[in-house]
Formats: sequence, C-alpha cells, structure tokens
Amino acid sequence: MFYSNFSKNTDKYYLNPNDYIDVTERAGSIFEKPIVHRLYRVVYLKSIAFNAYCYPISPGTEGGYIESESNLSQAGNCVVLDGAKVFGNANVSGDACVCDEAIISGSAVIKNNALVCGEASVGDSARVIMNAIVEGDACVAGKAVICDHAHVFDRATVGGSAFVSGCATVGDSAVIIDSGIVTDNACVGGQATISGSAVIKDGAGVFGNANVSGFAKLEKRARAFDDCCITDAARVSNRAMIIGGATISGKACIFDNAIVGGQAVVSGNSYVGTNAQVKGDARLDDKQQKFYQNVIINGAEIEYKSGNAESNAENFDENQDDATSEPNV
Repeated sequence: MFYSNFSKNTDKYYLNPNDYIDVTERAGSIFEKPIVHRLYRVVYLKSIAFNAYCYPISPGTEGGYIESESNLSQAGNCVVLDGAKVFGNANVSGDACVCDEAIISGSAVIKNNALVCGEASVGDSARVIMNAIVEGDACVAGKAVICDHAHVFDRATVGGSAFVSGCATVGDSAVIIDSGIVTDNACVGGQATISGSAVIKDGAGVFGNANVSGFAKLEKRARAFDDCCITDAARVSNRAMIIGGATISGKACIFDNAIVGGQAVVSGNSYVGTNAQVKGDARLDDKQQKFYQNVIINGAEIEYKSGNAESNAENFDENQDDATSEPNV
C-alpha cells in the first residue's frame, strides 16, 4: 500500500514509492532466470509502543524494505526495521520483529513474538515463531521450525524438516538438517551435525565435530564432543559422555555418567553405564555386552574397580520411549 490521502485510518504503515531497492533472487537452476524483486521502504503511520525486541516507534519512522503489503501485516505490533528485507511470499505478523540486515524470503513465516536480526536469513517454507530468536549469520531454510524460545545464532544452519524448540540453542557453525530435533534446553554448537531423525533433548549437548544421525538420542544432560559419531538407534543418557573419535551405533546404550572415548566402538546391543569407562581402541560389538559400576575398559584390557561387569541395571529401562512430538504450530 503506497501512501495516499485515501489511506485507511487502520493502516499501520505505508510504502514509500520513491525509496526502493532491487534484490536479485538466485535462480533455482541454470535453466531459470534470476528473479528481481523491487522492495519499498516502510514508513510507519502510527506509534508502536510495545514490541519485545525494539524501541518504541513514532509516526514517520522509516523501517526496512518489503516487496508488498502481504509481507508485513497491518495488524499487531510486528515491524520490519533498519535495512531488513522481506520479499516473495514471506510474511511477518503478530508482534514479530525483523531488523538489522536480516533477510526473509520464499514462503517463510515470522510471527508471534519472534525476532530475526543481525544478518540472519530465513527462507523457503521455514517458520520462526513463538518467541524464538534467529540472529548473527544464522540460516534457517527448508521446512524447518524454530519455536518456543529457541535460539539459533552465529553461523548455525537449520534446514530440511528440522525442529528446534523448548529453549534449545544452536550456535557456532552447527548444522541441524533432515528431521533432526533439538529441544528442551538442549545445546548444539561447534561444528556439530545433527541429521536423520536424531533427537537431542533434556539439556543434552553436542559440540566439536560430533555427528549424531539416524534415530540416535542424546538426553538427560548427556554430552558428545570432539569427533565422535552416534548413529543408528543408539542412546546416550543420564550425564553420559562421548568424546574423542568414539563411535556409538546399533542399539547401544550409554548412561549414568559413563564415558566412551578414544577410538572405542560400542555397537550392537551393548550397555555401558554407572560410571564405567570405555577408551583406547576398545570394541564392544554385536553380541550383547553389559558393563556397569566403575568398570574401565582400555583397549582389550578390563579393570573392575568395584562391583560386577554385568548388572541388571535397575535404573535403566531400555524400552523407555521419551520421544518428543512436535506441537501443533
């Protein structure tokens, strides 16, 4: 909506036809031509006193750039500010704020009290909603959903059908793709990659160059560092730690402060729990092996600090399923 004497009293802003920029959207293939979008400067007509992330706006304040009125709702307290750009079928609504040099494109949705700032980009059919924050040089694309106070920052990438929620943080150069889930105060950083249908939740953390894929789960403050790999249907829980170049696969379960490190491999249906340690080039393979209660396995050597190598592990239920379901957003 360009300014005229017939502008509706309910209009929150108008587009200045004399202040515009052209943004070229890269073609999807070599057979397509790039698309040029003409974006116009937003000028606010009314005061916007409340917004969770920006200063109060007075009439006459110039905002960011949008392609058309469909990109920024005239209702609510949503704003596009500074040099931010919104175009294509993207939409900003509710009390959301897009500012600094952020770019919103494709069919992306920014709503509720969400904030996108810095030089972050949100594109494709991604959604940033429900008090989520995307900032820095972060990129959110595909059908990814960032919601419920989640925070994506630095150079992190979230794509595919990934789901980040529940005060979870994704930062540094971490990558969350496919149907990966990071939720419930979990943290992913460094150059870690979460892919497949992996779930990181309940305060768990993945850092360094760690890779979590398949249907693997890290939960209950478990940690993964360095160059470790956790895949298949493996489960790491209850403050257990995977470090070094260790690999956890199959249906292996690592729990209760256990540590697996070095170049160790734990696979099959093996259990490692209750302060046990597996390190060096140890191999716990396809046959079911259970190590608990301070057992230390260093390569081929096994040292029993206390208790037995095998236990009924009363505090661990291998059939327990705490899978996180995506809320209806």
